Amino acid sequence: MRALLAAAISITAAAPISAQNRASASLDAITACRSIAETAARLQCFDRAAAALDEAKRTDGLVVLDRAEVKEKKRSLFGLKLPDINLFGGGKDEEQRTEISEIDTTLTKMQPTGRDRFVVQFADNSVWRTTEPFKIPPRIGDKVKIKRAAMGSFRASFNGNYPVRVERVQ
Repeated sequence: MRALLAAAISITAAAPISAQNRASASLDAITACRSIAETAARLQCFDRAAAALDEAKRTDGLVVLDRAEVKEKKRSLFGLKLPDINLFGGGKDEEQRTEISEIDTTLTKMQPTGRDRFVVQFADNSVWRTTEPFKIPPRIGDKVKIKRAAMGSFRASFNGNYPVRVERVQ
């Protein structure tokens, strides 16, 4: 039970509201059980709360992820325009935060879309479109660093060359 409580817990946005409420209530119930002084009553309370938590997890009303899984999920969503729903939580200290501000990857495919502009695919299967022309066109196998830029935009540097603005397509 300690491992379960220590894990990063995230309730999926796609879960029905009643399932989300049950999962949240289950977590609150476990915390409330700690305040019961009488041992047998506290154990019964923990048993009920653990059963409710197990039911919420079994019916997909609750998803438990560790920090590494949260970071990988955030990385796979990097650059996509998503609503701000705080899906994976934040964390109060630097160690708990899993914010992704840049990714390193490799160029695996590219297709021209106009003069010095391309749709590119990377090793993680993400697809991006360049929104400004290249000074030095990229090549398959180039190392790429994509960073967040001003006003929600992104810039990609291919093999350390001058970065160009890009937007995530998929």
